[in-house]
Amino acid sequence: MKCSFSRGQLERMRDMYVESYRRNREIAFPLCETSAGVDLGRKCVGEACAVSIKGCQRGQKKVGFVHTHPHTAPWINQGDLMAGISGGERLACVVGNTKAPNISVGGHESERAPPENLAVRCVDLHEVKGSGWFDQVRKEIKASVPQMKEERKAQTEQWNRPGLKVRVHLDNTPTWYKLRDKYGFYPKAEDHCSVALK
Repeated sequence: MKCSFSRGQLERMRDMYVESYRRNREIAFPLCETSAGVDLGRKCVGEACAVSIKGCQRGQKKVGFVHTHPHTAPWINQGDLMAGISGGERLACVVGNTKAPNISVGGHESERAPPENLAVRCVDLHEVKGSGWFDQVRKEIKASVPQMKEERKAQTEQWNRPGLKVRVHLDNTPTWYKLRDKYGFYPKAEDHCSVALK
């Protein structure tokens, strides 16, 4: 799949990251295949470390997504890959600060990476699916979900206190980190494209 974005699309991605940083929320656009090529669909605003990405307009096909990681470098993580592959999509893209760390814990506001050194990085999901990595990770994660839920419950009780409410995600639990270390947080897939946002 051709991975090229117009200047206008790249500007929208940069603006999306600036808003994401300001609001401390992930923001996303679906990538929609039209008769004129791939375009950005409707903007979706999520939480500090998650976003649900809606589909495209009638007559368009959702072929992927681009979203922000306001706390980390622009690397695709396991959750992003699994969501895209499960949805039958082709391209997964992340906008982030290339000088930021690769891992965030809990999406705390103090961890936000300022809107500079920005780039969009995309991975061809068909390459990842073809490697067998996805099926193995999905199987093991599914078997580990009960344990991760127990850990999340304990962490939520530990971290929450008057005046502070923290939402703990399954991918911030010890079991998830063990899986991450076993398989690699970022699978061995070459960048399909990587573009600096100036």
